[in-house]
Amino acid sequence: VSEIEGGRVAQIKAAGVERAIKGLALPKGGAFIELGCGAHDPLALPTYFYLNGFEPCYGIDLLPPRTEYYSALSMYDICVNVRAFPRFYARPGVEPKDVLPRLKPFHLTRFEQGSLAGGFGAASDKIKFLQEDICQADIKKESCSLIVSFAVLEHVTDIARVAQTLYDLLLPG
Repeated sequence: VSEIEGGRVAQIKAAGVERAIKGLALPKGGAFIELGCGAHDPLALPTYFYLNGFEPCYGIDLLPPRTEYYSALSMYDICVNVRAFPRFYARPGVEPKDVLPRLKPFHLTRFEQGSLAGGFGAASDKIKFLQEDICQADIKKESCSLIVSFAVLEHVTDIARVAQTLYDLLLPG
């Protein structure tokens, strides 16, 4: 994946999640977690869900991003795509015009310069990358509306502990 394809990758991952959760009544106003967000675009999917009203949104992985520069350029690409084509980044039931205001705190120039953390600007407390074990993460219990993971759980040695942690993080319902 080249640096200029980040927006398309985010759309593909988001579409997969949307297919999996279609028809579910997700609790409103909760957090989003991507467990095992990966090294390439660790905050692409959390950003998609942030733009659609989830807050805060976390990308969690044991490994750091491949490079901050690559991840920042990918976020730049995603933001440019969101501005140009908000309809592709609006969840079902969310108006594209409602996605754009949530993009305002981002600093595209900082992403373009290679600063992943700096690019999120005032939204940096709402979209976070955590390099740690989910069982150690400082995330409030019963605060998450949605937790997703792709090809991660088969690597977990204490699946009962991780499953219990994930369950405890979910909002009732």
